[in-house]
Amino acid sequence: MENESAMPPFFPQPSVFSGSAIETFITTRYGGVSSSPYSFFNCSPFVPDPASGQNRALLAGHLHAAEADFLIPHQVHGTRILCVDECFMRLGEASRRAELEGVDGLITGLSGCFLCVTTADCLPVFFYDPVHRAVGIAHSGWRGTVAHISGLLLQAMQRCYHTDPREVRVAFGPCISGRHFEVGNEVYDAFSRAGFQMERLALHKMELTDEGECYFRWHISLQEAVVSDLAGMGVPEEQIERCPVCSYADHRCYSVRRQGPQTGRNLSGIRLV
Repeated sequence: MENESAMPPFFPQPSVFSGSAIETFITTRYGGVSSSPYSFFNCSPFVPDPASGQNRALLAGHLHAAEADFLIPHQVHGTRILCVDECFMRLGEASRRAELEGVDGLITGLSGCFLCVTTADCLPVFFYDPVHRAVGIAHSGWRGTVAHISGLLLQAMQRCYHTDPREVRVAFGPCISGRHFEVGNEVYDAFSRAGFQMERLALHKMELTDEGECYFRWHISLQEAVVSDLAGMGVPEEQIERCPVCSYADHRCYSVRRQGPQTGRNLSGIRLV
């Protein structure tokens, strides 16, 4: 049995943000009160876990925040980006929920609220513009990555806050690694049609069946795909921090590929302070 009480509830803050006027968090699976299959620290309100609200209250306590400070969109693997402005913050709870429906990226220039995404193998991408004091976060699964959601979010920050890609800082949270993200030809072809340099992010690997027979499958790195996208827009690669944690291999993470669809979600968030 896992000794969840001895495990930390958060991953370390990305070093690219050290000394910045922002706060980030990435939850692990540990430190909460959920039962199997959501054990233990599922904070997502979009899975049928009756303890998720208690976990969000624990999260708020850890971060000295109010539960209403966590803006958690209902993601659909799309590319809709929501700008969190004063008008949004004046909405009531039900209206906020409606605005967060079908959203996979958030940006803001306001202090105090945590922009959040939930993941269980998909890639969370944090953005920080230290010059114009703006932040963003994207949920980048393979469909969102193919649709260039991180680039679209950066474009939204350019429109709303005059963000210069050369000044932005970017960090990734845990996601499934290229080693474990085995895909079919249709996914490879989707990335190729979207203009990605496949030699940079894809590897054709030999696999073995349980019977010992050989076959070849594509493996794709979501992180390298997003690095390629953002570098192409002018973000210096040294200002993009990759995450070494593979959600499939590391049991601190929830993983749909490892556990099946009925599991919890890691929660990531960023806010200006």
